[in-house]
Amino acid sequence: MSRRASSPRTEPATSRPPTWPHDWIGANLDEASAPDWTEIAGFLEQAWRMSAAKRAIAEHDRS
Repeated sequence: MSRRASSPRTEPATSRPPTWPHDWIGANLDEASAPDWTEIAGFLEQAWRMSAAKRAIAEHDRS
């Protein structure tokens, strides 16, 4: 049995498979990987801000 299969917590919370674009990341969200939901929320907001319209970002920041 490989170390990966026997010890899922040793894997990083995020990864970048070689076939994905350079600005994409993956995240292990299963219970065994114990995701940091605050960090995941930060990644999601950062991704949204990179692609959202300036007006939408300004409206979000006002709320």
